[in-house]
Amino acid sequence: MLVYVDDFLIGYKQQKDFQSIYEFLSKNLSLRDLGEPKKFCGFEINKNDGNYHLSQSTFIQQLAEEFGVSSLARFPKTPLQTFDIDEKSPIFEDGSLCRRLIGSIQYLTRTRPDVTAKVLMLYL
Repeated sequence: MLVYVDDFLIGYKQQKDFQSIYEFLSKNLSLRDLGEPKKFCGFEINKNDGNYHLSQSTFIQQLAEEFGVSSLARFPKTPLQTFDIDEKSPIFEDGSLCRRLIGSIQYLTRTRPDVTAKVLMLYL
């Protein structure tokens, strides 16, 4: 079971397992069963052949639009290539903007572990 504020995501092997958890929780909470999850905490959830795949493509697109790079012909591929940081870039002039960008990219590491090393380079 995953809980974030007032959102619950319950995984189960058999329907009876879900029913017992749902009945227990509904004794003290007002619940709604929304069926198969499509999204949870900004993650898109896709089920294919009994396997689940998490992605953050909507979040990535929103970031690209917010930071003015949505017009790029393509997004970086996995694994990310090495790059040099231009410390004179306008992004570094506004500390809060820079922190927001790095924090947002850091959030992507939940589904893109290949991004982790590159984000750490930004902190150094």
